[in-house]
Amino acid sequence: MTQFESPFDAGDPGPQKTSGLAIGSLVCSLICCVPVTTIPGILLGIGAMVSISNNPARKGKGLAVAGILLGTIFTAGQAYVYPKLIDFATKSFELVMGGPNDALVDGFANDPVAFKSHFYGTGAQATDAEAQAFIDMLRSRYGEFKSCRFNEQAQTSPAFGQPATVFPYILTFDNATLDADAQIIWVDERTGEMIYRFGWLTVTDPDLGDLRYPAKKPRPDAGTAPAPDPPAAPEPDDTPPPTRTGGPDEGDGG
Repeated sequence: MTQFESPFDAGDPGPQKTSGLAIGSLVCSLICCVPVTTIPGILLGIGAMVSISNNPARKGKGLAVAGILLGTIFTAGQAYVYPKLIDFATKSFELVMGGPNDALVDGFANDPVAFKSHFYGTGAQATDAEAQAFIDMLRSRYGEFKSCRFNEQAQTSPAFGQPATVFPYILTFDNATLDADAQIIWVDERTGEMIYRFGWLTVTDPDLGDLRYPAKKPRPDAGTAPAPDPPAAPEPDDTPPPTRTGGPDEGDGG
């Protein structure tokens, strides 16, 4: 009866062949961008070490060691990085799809502090009166706020990969349905802190005029009176000079 040779039998060493387990270990460990593949890399590396130790016909111990080490390092890196990536993806998706809905709900509940908490920078630093004035203007024009949804039909291409991105939305009120744009700030460029809040919100109204929060502040020189015009040049005198009579020697008598 034919008996299969066990990889753990020493037998005749013969020509050495590189262990497939060792190769697989290194490959799996190097694919660090794919979750979980680094763990099989570690297990394959351990299996390769056992196989090589019990079978002189196998080589590739260095590959197995590299696979175990890299797999361990990358697994630890994934354990740190991937939860953050998943958290970022989840928060980003919820924020983009929900848009300024929660902010407007808080605002129309007459809670300007909660409304401002959804913003970052100027929107968060505005006074309660400014925030309430924006909500009151929306209410007086369009009635109570109903809902906000992402505008999938908008002909825009958000610029991803930037610290802030503008997305289109459709806002529904009691008396109107309007387009709106909202800037989402992902990260503070100065500190590197993740933000996940709004920079500004603009409600588009071609009839009554757009509404924006926070309102754009005028430039420091916007109220400066224009410089007076330079004095006009004097009009040229078209009056002909008086005509002289006689030559220079006229009247000398000679």
